[in-house]
Amino acid sequence: MAPVFALGLVVLYHAEAAGNPILTALGVDPALGNMEGKELHFGQGQPSLFSAATTGRGAGVANATYDSMTPIGGATDLFFLLIGCIDPGGVGTGLCDMLLASVIAIFIGGLMVGSTPEYLGNEIETRETKLVMYGFLVTPLFILGSAWSSAISKFALDGLGNAGPHGLKETIYAYATTVSDNGSAFGGLNANSP
Repeated sequence: MAPVFALGLVVLYHAEAAGNPILTALGVDPALGNMEGKELHFGQGQPSLFSAATTGRGAGVANATYDSMTPIGGATDLFFLLIGCIDPGGVGTGLCDMLLASVIAIFIGGLMVGSTPEYLGNEIETRETKLVMYGFLVTPLFILGSAWSSAISKFALDGLGNAGPHGLKETIYAYATTVSDNGSAFGGLNANSP
């Protein structure tokens, strides 16, 4: 999990430090990077680390506006939610997702060495593996199903703070944060919207 978190943090930081080329074209000084939605005294490093750590472990707090991040920066936060809030060591649903991943890894590892996979002295068989896979599939089915129903309903589209691809990311983020029990918000739509 540490290499995935480190890579995500590097991508997020560089995306935010590079700034927004559209704002640069309008005459905004790009020296500080993308400072929209951030406290000036925090700079780029602290909000990048904070948002990666809180979306990666399901804390649900924010010290910067995720909606104001660059497209790659916002996508990195969304990525951490979609992998189950397991980086840098999940709490709550992240812990459940880590246990599901460990059962699958133990099952595959046991099959590779030719023995019956065991976890804590219990055999992992077909029934357990199927239940773990169902556990993994519930999350994307809920997120994509809910985002799809929101994308075709007028009242949900009226509640969006953004249009186009950014609005789609806002919708997916709202349901991903709900499934991951994170609680952070991306834009005008949040988990408390009807």
